[in-house]
Amino acid sequence: MFAVERLDGPVEIVETEPPPPGSDAVLARIDAIWAAETARRGEHVFNGSLFTLTRRESGRLTGWFTEYRHWIAQLREPALVSTLGIHPVGVCGLLRFGDDVLLGKRASVLTQFPGLWELAPCGSLEDRARDGRGRPSPEVQLLTELEEELGVPPAFVRSTRPAAIVEDAEAGVTDLVYELDLDCSYAELRAHFERREDEELTEIRLTPNAKLMGPLGASDVSPFAIAALGSLGGGAPGRVRTLY
Repeated sequence: MFAVERLDGPVEIVETEPPPPGSDAVLARIDAIWAAETARRGEHVFNGSLFTLTRRESGRLTGWFTEYRHWIAQLREPALVSTLGIHPVGVCGLLRFGDDVLLGKRASVLTQFPGLWELAPCGSLEDRARDGRGRPSPEVQLLTELEEELGVPPAFVRSTRPAAIVEDAEAGVTDLVYELDLDCSYAELRAHFERREDEELTEIRLTPNAKLMGPLGASDVSPFAIAALGSLGGGAPGRVRTLY
């Protein structure tokens, strides 16, 4: 189930101190799950950081940073949810070219929505993404993902605007969607994409908004993208819509 709230103001990330480490038994279980994950996926997985949400008041999100491997452990063993309580926050860009939106096909080795078409760029809010005052910044993370996933440097970004917050109740993930205005054509973007080194996206394409809501779109496109674009197609900021 996805709940989408449209935004018309800035997003604020409030960082708090993380809780004490879990018991030795919990930490040992996390280590064991992570060892199995790295043995299975090899170079396709690494232990970064992500922001986990503890409270949200519209565009004000409060939480703390944790290790990526803790979330993987929670995914692989749901019994750890009550102990770890990780609710990741992600950042996604909405790129429009005329009446079309940009989608990227996610590699089959990725944790979320492998092999499906997704809004691009997209990624978890990491500890390294901070503004000039040292505060966690979704915009900084978005520009990092834009360059890594699509090969487009920040200098090509005219503006970023918060558009919506999408909550996936089943996965416990909250995504911030920003509309991106680029100073380049789709042909130029494709040229950047073909020169990138990152392999999270295997393809990109432009798709009309309406196509995403049909049966074919539902089988090929991530449910997150369908929910986000279905809500952003109309309605007023601040309105919450529940889809799926």
